[in-house]
Amino acid sequence: MLAARLAGTRIRVTSAGIGALVGSAMEPRVARRVVEAGGQADGFVARQLTPQLVGQADLILCASREHRAAVVRMEPAVLQRTFALADFAQLATAIQRLPAQAAVAPAGGPTSAVARLVGLVPLVRATVSPLAAGAAGIIDPYRRSDRTVARMVRQIEELLGPVEAALRGAVSAEESAGDAAVS
Repeated sequence: MLAARLAGTRIRVTSAGIGALVGSAMEPRVARRVVEAGGQADGFVARQLTPQLVGQADLILCASREHRAAVVRMEPAVLQRTFALADFAQLATAIQRLPAQAAVAPAGGPTSAVARLVGLVPLVRATVSPLAAGAAGIIDPYRRSDRTVARMVRQIEELLGPVEAALRGAVSAEESAGDAAVS
């Protein structure tokens, strides 16, 4: 769903699972709901998360804090750029409230707009109350009812709003800074 929302930007969104059913298509009930929510399910093939995939990512969003912990155990160097989706959505909202000059990355800093966005997390972390453990995870729809699948998709849709806005804002800030530097 995030990939569809960010189509047309330079941000590349990929997917992999900690316990993936490697080679499988998206479960049909989930695929239908994802498409209804504006996402894409065609061509989706599950793949296992690897240290190489993790190491290449500027931002890693996980369904739960437990998944985040598994990613960080796999590759400890990614601790500062790995988040439960719900936690990052909350941080992204706070980042969007920062003054524009705070979002300007210093020379020699991270090179991608996404990495620069993640670099702003320490500026807002102390201003955000942590979510309760039960509020930080996405419902797992595996072998559950259609109602649970629908609830999971709605949950993701709500959380992606601030994430998408922050990512688009980071790309816009990068483009504006480039324009200012050229003029």
